[in-house]
Amino acid sequence: MHQLKIVGNGEAFSATNFNTSYLFKLIKGSILIDCGYQIPARLWLTGDHQEIDLILLTHFHADHAFGIVPLMVRYLEEKRTRPLHIWGPVGVRKYVMELLQMGYPNVSKYFQYPLEFAEFQEEIQDHRTFGGISIRSAPAIHSITNLVYRLDFDAGSFSVSGDGKPTELARELIAGVEIHFQETYEMEDRIPSHCSFEEVLQLVEANVCAAVGISHIARHQIEAMTKEYRRLVENELISERRLFMTYPGQEFEFNS
Repeated sequence: MHQLKIVGNGEAFSATNFNTSYLFKLIKGSILIDCGYQIPARLWLTGDHQEIDLILLTHFHADHAFGIVPLMVRYLEEKRTRPLHIWGPVGVRKYVMELLQMGYPNVSKYFQYPLEFAEFQEEIQDHRTFGGISIRSAPAIHSITNLVYRLDFDAGSFSVSGDGKPTELARELIAGVEIHFQETYEMEDRIPSHCSFEEVLQLVEANVCAAVGISHIARHQIEAMTKEYRRLVENELISERRLFMTYPGQEFEFNS
């Protein structure tokens, strides 16, 4: 059995929903997708951080990546020895090591665990495998490089958007996926670097994937978006199986 847990589904400055992050639990070990500054404490509270073998970063904004430093240094205190894999856009090694140096200068020389970095190319669909999991990437439209990730495994598939609007390559990537989690920042399509509820409805109507989960809603848009979503469901204009609202702690099980 594989289990996906939403650690957080909020935007950068949410006080209640926490930075958007996903924990994919494998039969042995787990994969963390994004690690913003609000995420480590959530992982420590449950002990989930102890099973993480791979961290995937969609992009290099603070609410998706700054939590990696305290996570790494706590691993030092806990005497971790097994490798920690960190994958992301081009430049991920430089980015993470500079963050670590700013946060805790020279601490990496005391690490007893290896850091293993790998990059996904930015302008194409790229592909890697980890522990039998196929991980593919494609670019999204954001203010900086952002990668959409799709994970395929024996029991199912899911994809996450990071931030931004899906490109044609990203739409091709998520075609047919069981669940796609899409950043849905505002109601209307007004921001070039963020996806909107309006665009997510179009994605659902186009039957690109089996189901779409809404995440990373702007804190000032949550009430309006939730109200409109409920109206659509109550009037049977959209199915909850095709489009749903996410929440922190939500879990999904994939059984082969």
